[in-house]
Order: sequence, then structure tokens, then C-alpha cells
Amino acid sequence: MVERQKLIADAIVLQHGDALERNRTGLNITDRGALRYMSRLAGIRFTIEYARTLGEPGVLLDIGMGAGNALAHFTDCRWLDGIPLAGTILPREQYRCRPKNVRIYQTGVEWLDEVESDSTLVVISVDGGLMYTGFPNLAADSLARVVVDRGVVKANFALATGNGPCSPKGWEEHKRELARVGFATAHKTLLVDSSLKMVMVCIKGGDKDTAERLLNDDFDTVESQKETFPRFWWAGRKWG
Repeated sequence: MVERQKLIADAIVLQHGDALERNRTGLNITDRGALRYMSRLAGIRFTIEYARTLGEPGVLLDIGMGAGNALAHFTDCRWLDGIPLAGTILPREQYRCRPKNVRIYQTGVEWLDEVESDSTLVVISVDGGLMYTGFPNLAADSLARVVVDRGVVKANFALATGNGPCSPKGWEEHKRELARVGFATAHKTLLVDSSLKMVMVCIKGGDKDTAERLLNDDFDTVESQKETFPRFWWAGRKWG
């Protein structure tokens, strides 16, 4: 088991959405869309709950459309209590879709300039679709390197992703890049609505056994996600 003092109480969720399938407005959530939102929010929930064992929550930043809109609309998630949604990073063409009352940043560095270095928990949600819509610098490996190099956030990573951008080759590339900056990784594949959803847990200064144990404890079945987010399991519900 990784020694507690080696796990710094800042956490980042790097989330890769499905750029080809997701609704660009993020408002009309079909059954398939609800599944994707659940997958992303499950990754955030996992990271927040795990990080809370290490320290008090600080700030949540959303990068991209999917998770940000979900968090903006589903505000009754009790596990988000005390964690402000500080800002979102969106490509210019998506500004019209931004969540309400959320500040917009154009780059990760711009946001990092405002992050207090003593924040005890930082959660960043990244929509991998941005790699295809003008923000390639926000790919998981690039953002990880920016954060680590800047020294603002020393982080434990949990990465949840869907199908689409993350091919098996993509997974291996992410694992290599994260390993280069000192993260142990573990991942598994879930079958959700006849679509593969992959979840990765990465721990700074950790070991693979610990990462696998944390992963298996929280992401066992799709049914467990249904129980966690029952309100999201409504086909055809329109939000906004």
C-alpha cells in the first residue's frame, strides 16, 4: 500500500468524452447521453471521495462540455458539497453552451495562474473531445505535464474515459506519458449500453497494485453506476 504521506491531497480527474457521439449543446440528454454523463460523473465522484480521505476539498475546474454541463444541471449531487465549480475551459465555438455562473478560461495555464498553491483538493475534468475541436494542448498527457511542471498542483490522478478518442493505442500512449511523470496506472473496460467504457486510475508516487485495488473497489459494474446516479437514467429527459 502506498504510504499516506506520499499521496498529496490534490486530485485531478482527466475525462475523455466521445467526440463523435456527444450532443454538442449538452442539454438534450438521450438515454445514450445519460450513460456518458454517468460515466464521467462517476469518475469525478470516485476521485473526490478518495481525495477526501487525504484532505478537505478545494476547487473543481471543468475543461470542455460534457462534465461541466452535467455538474451545472445536476446540483443535487451530495458528494459535491463544499466543492465550487470554479471555471470551465471551452473552445470559442462552444461558448454559447457554457454552464451558468461558471467562469470561462481559454487555457489551462490561465486557470493555473489563479489556483491557490495551498488548495487541498483540486479536481479537473477534461473532455477529450477537445483534442478534436481546437485544444490539442489539453490532451491528458499535456495537461498532466503542465500541472506537474508548474508545481501548482501535485496530484493523484483518476482518469475516466469513453469510447471514441481512446483507442487501445491511445490508452498505451497515455500510460507511457503518465509513467514518465511518476504515475502508476491501472485500467479496466466496462460494457455500457453495448458500448465500451474504459476507466483508468492513476496515482502519483503510487504502485500498480494500489491503483488496481482502488479501481476495482469503485467501478465494478454498470449497475452500481445506476444506483449511484438514478436520476441520470431517464431516457429523453431535456435539461436546461
